[in-house]
Amino acid sequence: MKEKILEIINSLEYKKASLNYIKNALGNPKGVGRILDNLVKEGILTINSSKEYMLCSFYHLIPCLITYANSKGMEATSLLDQTIKYFIPVEYSLGAIYNDKVLVGFRRNNAFIENIIKEYDDVIVGNVKNGKYGQYIIPINENYPLIDIEGKYEIDSVVAINIVEREPRLIGLVSEVLGNQHSSSTRIKGLARDSKVNLRFDEEVLKEANDLVNEDINDELEYRKDLTNELFVTIDGKDAKDLDDSICVSKNKDTYNLKVSIADVSHYVRKYSKIDSEALKRGTSIYLTSFVIPMLPFELSNNLCSLNPNELKLTMTVDMDIDKDGNVINYDIYESYIKSKYRLNYDDVNSYFNNSYSFDSKLNEMLDNALELSNIIKLNKIKRGEIELNIEEPELILNEKEEVIDVRKRNHDKAERLIEDFMIVANETVANHFFYLDLPFIYRIHEKPTSSKHDNFASLVHSLGYNLVCNENEIYPLSYQNVLNKISDEKIKKIVSIYMLRAMSKAKYSSSNLGHFGLASSCYTHFTSPIRRYPDLLVHRLIKMYIHQEKYNRNNLIDEISYIAELSSDNEIKALDLERKVVDIKIAEYMSNKLGSLYQGYISSVTEFGLFITLDNLVEGLVKYNTMDDFYIYDEINNKAIGQRHHNEYKMGDIVKVKLINVNIYKGNIDFKICKE
Repeated sequence: MKEKILEIINSLEYKKASLNYIKNALGNPKGVGRILDNLVKEGILTINSSKEYMLCSFYHLIPCLITYANSKGMEATSLLDQTIKYFIPVEYSLGAIYNDKVLVGFRRNNAFIENIIKEYDDVIVGNVKNGKYGQYIIPINENYPLIDIEGKYEIDSVVAINIVEREPRLIGLVSEVLGNQHSSSTRIKGLARDSKVNLRFDEEVLKEANDLVNEDINDELEYRKDLTNELFVTIDGKDAKDLDDSICVSKNKDTYNLKVSIADVSHYVRKYSKIDSEALKRGTSIYLTSFVIPMLPFELSNNLCSLNPNELKLTMTVDMDIDKDGNVINYDIYESYIKSKYRLNYDDVNSYFNNSYSFDSKLNEMLDNALELSNIIKLNKIKRGEIELNIEEPELILNEKEEVIDVRKRNHDKAERLIEDFMIVANETVANHFFYLDLPFIYRIHEKPTSSKHDNFASLVHSLGYNLVCNENEIYPLSYQNVLNKISDEKIKKIVSIYMLRAMSKAKYSSSNLGHFGLASSCYTHFTSPIRRYPDLLVHRLIKMYIHQEKYNRNNLIDEISYIAELSSDNEIKALDLERKVVDIKIAEYMSNKLGSLYQGYISSVTEFGLFITLDNLVEGLVKYNTMDDFYIYDEINNKAIGQRHHNEYKMGDIVKVKLINVNIYKGNIDFKICKE
């Protein structure tokens, strides 16, 4: 009926009609008003003052989302083409706020809001303040205006509110009190809630998880392969509690056998269960320095599903024979059960590889074989063009009060790379298997850079004295890796790696296999972390469905996979953004008591407003041009700042001495000033 309604309106000269006209034209069926309301909410139709339904496209009305706002106006991003944005002066905003869905019209080349299609109705997080006429909040997200609140709360409390009234003024009702804004943990919780992340599980979800504890899995073992006598181990960080991947490696002459056994979360998290619905909504676990917001309740993530040592666990196994050149020459994928023999950590395994630690003889032998195989797999990936970015990450060292007492470079040594290599080859093997069977599947894809981003990156590389030897029609991973191979200066290599990452598309999930550019992989998926990523859980379900030859409708399954892929990609972006913000805030807390301290660092970025300086411990701060000894202009072509009076130049990689002059903990911003002495 939706299509018929639009046909009727579109057939009229002025593309508008009343409700009665539309009903009569359709023969007075039921539900017309509801469908018209939905078309209005979608921004396809709008209602004029005469109660007529008008076709938005005919009247040049564009459905948009408010994606930025301040006291002067707001930015509306077209929902039809997200590259198109319109500025709405505040006097033409119709009382809309950030995240509202609106219809934008045009009058004398000025954009205005015709009406609000859907008011934002999720939580807004802010700090409580006292005003002249009562209390209000200052939202954490500066896109929102000040909002009056009902009730009485302690000053500087961080609260989550829902807007209950818009006219004549914005009024919110507090739904959750998170703590005091001067508390580090409260700031993190506030950011999480502002990102629409649930900090707790509903009682129904927790009850369902607790009920699974007493489940008898003995009957399940009959249908699975028994791997309990194999030397499986887990290798993770010392503090990790959700152990979802284990490995077992053996060698026979020039051939290696690698078994990667992954926690079978899909056995416990059944489709359409309350746990499953919540896991899909979350999409991923989020790691926020001092605590984790898990995708699954701890009863599952840290207990039932976690591959804790000497406990019988249900698993999904990829069993691979790999030759001396790193090629998988034989494989099998099956349901299994294991008993992990050791809970190893990266530090101890790296110490063993560096000859300063030892395990028992059998484990030593397996680790030696594993390192050999890892090196072979890595060499194979390098040959095919995998991009190995030289990006370092800060590691925050916390005390018992969860305060940052040190910031250092995160270690990424042989043990970390070994697990990474093994998980990649397992993911590729699973992806290739189902791709070549032409079965509906979910893939992890990473498309090649867009032509504009490629051109910008090529210009930056050229300004540093290097060439990116390829054009936009011949962009290959190996071309990008070759740029890094040519750079001998480690500082410049780190800088170029960061800009290379920014030039590349974001990896995401898809029901279509488009390959993985960064890994130079023709086919890739995520199979190895179902405790903390929903797509991996979906992969396990699909594998079981195909193993047991369950019936399915191909088109419906592809639609379901596509929906999960899009939702999971969005959740991943949200999680990564939140994790980055929390790291910035924790580093700002660490630096806040060091005002006036002097440091040496290098220029990691030159922008139109200042220079970003990176210290040896990877702390990054901004030197604004207005704090410098001259009037500096940003030379975009050559990527440097040039003083207009003294002609001093600053470019990426230059070593500078700086003084810490300002820290904004709440925004995670650090400001330096260049010191000549």
